[in-house]
Amino acid sequence: MGSFLSILDPLRDGLYHLLVAFQGALAPLVGSHSAWLAIVALTVMVRVMLLPLALAQWRATRAMQALAPEVRELRRQHADDPRRLRSELAKLYANHNARPLAGCLPVLLQAPVMVALFRVLASPRLVGGPNILLSERFFAVPLAAQWTSLGSVAAMLASPPGLVVLALLIAIAATSAAAQRLTLQPAGKEQPPSALVRLLPVLPAVFGVGLPVAVLLYWLTTNLWTLGQQYVLLRL
Repeated sequence: MGSFLSILDPLRDGLYHLLVAFQGALAPLVGSHSAWLAIVALTVMVRVMLLPLALAQWRATRAMQALAPEVRELRRQHADDPRRLRSELAKLYANHNARPLAGCLPVLLQAPVMVALFRVLASPRLVGGPNILLSERFFAVPLAAQWTSLGSVAAMLASPPGLVVLALLIAIAATSAAAQRLTLQPAGKEQPPSALVRLLPVLPAVFGVGLPVAVLLYWLTTNLWTLGQQYVLLRL
């Protein structure tokens, strides 16, 4: 695993340089809030770079929604012939220029950024010197803190740092759910999403308990960007 993650070392070091640069630019304006706002600025930069892929994702999602009735009919007709079903689905997608995997690209491309950001906060030293971000805070909470590292259950649920991180986790789950509802708004009459699909927005908050505050900030900011982006696209 260590050798695999070392592939992301250049990205990790690049993110560190970017965060330090953003922090230096923001410090005269916002003072002690410059470090976490630098993470917000980094997130916005990443999402702007991914806009072309996000538009492709949106078109693919809407195309798949529009084809849902035909897909269900093909599944009914060829339930006993998986090979024929795959062939007919491929023809259907090709005829309508629909790419089922296109919607995954923005998420997949953001994953290395989140892993590299995690490693930035897990490294005491970077690019030949001490990691200056480890001493920075998001209000009362160090950027490197994890909810499960706050100590006792009382500290996690009742202390100011615990409440701040808990609020971030709840906000991540809420914005994930809101973004899912916008994405699943039907292009026509479709079956409602399954119970499993409805539960998916809860998973980020569950996994987030072991992530540094800095990564949670990245996650929340990218969710808010997604909400705004989908709100605009729905009205085009």
